[in-house]
Amino acid sequence: MIEGVINDLSFVKMRSQEPAADDEAWARQLMSIFVVTLSEGFRTKKISTLRMSESFQAVRLAPEYSLPAWRNDSRVNRDERSLFRSFITASPYIEKVEQEVFVGNISAEGLASCLASNGISVSLASNTAWDRPWVIGSLISLDDGADIAESKVAIRNVANLHHWVDHSDSIRNQQKSCLTAGREIIHWRETVFPHLLFGDGAVDQLQALTGNERYFDWILTALFAAETEVANWTSGPFPHGRLPGPASGESQTVNDSPRLRNMRMFPTDSGIEYCEHHMKCGGANQRIHYLLRTGTRRGMVIGYIGPHLETARY
Repeated sequence: MIEGVINDLSFVKMRSQEPAADDEAWARQLMSIFVVTLSEGFRTKKISTLRMSESFQAVRLAPEYSLPAWRNDSRVNRDERSLFRSFITASPYIEKVEQEVFVGNISAEGLASCLASNGISVSLASNTAWDRPWVIGSLISLDDGADIAESKVAIRNVANLHHWVDHSDSIRNQQKSCLTAGREIIHWRETVFPHLLFGDGAVDQLQALTGNERYFDWILTALFAAETEVANWTSGPFPHGRLPGPASGESQTVNDSPRLRNMRMFPTDSGIEYCEHHMKCGGANQRIHYLLRTGTRRGMVIGYIGPHLETARY
């Protein structure tokens, strides 16, 4: 959904175009940070693909030390090498775009592709120009009169783990803007909601949503809130009250009524289960019923998305 694009310029010194690192030890240190940063982007689903230039896999990291040499270096942590291999094995190449981006007087093909796709640049933290959450460049394009126009642009960039936090809100808003109907939620659920599992009934209910429902945005907001809370939940009671509504369990009268309780039994990954906790949209009278899982990557099962269910009072 959101592309990461490797910033080739961060692998060289801007003035001399020599490799960014002066020696192998420094190159290994920089690559370790680079791999960890990439890994976090994929792990948290902030990026779904990684693009690179056709020449990237032969790049020199230090004067006598290339990327292929690093990949075969026994001094490099084996997990880091394995992770990096998994990231670039199926990586598509950077797409050519009409607009050009320059940093200084150097053309930045990767940054231009990143800007065109509204992606995120991934840089080697080789100097302060790249070890920051935004890269400033000059965009060269043709205006309506076919004259060359130049403007400053800020491109999202990550070079260490902290930079992902800086972009969390913009990434979430971008992901949300792509989900315009229920079928798209289902299609992208593995990417956007990795900690949520949708039962068969909830899948059917989402598939039926056109995106024109007045409560559709509330459903998106609720699911994103659930993803955030489950992802951050490591110990102690789950913070139901931070979910829209605020979310709560059922009343004692519902719990004690076989008929009302049965209305809240929904298909999950483990059969038919009681999903008493629910998020609430008072204005549209909608509910999302869910069940928590512990000890698994997916910590919440969504069992029901629809109108308020019957209670003893309603």
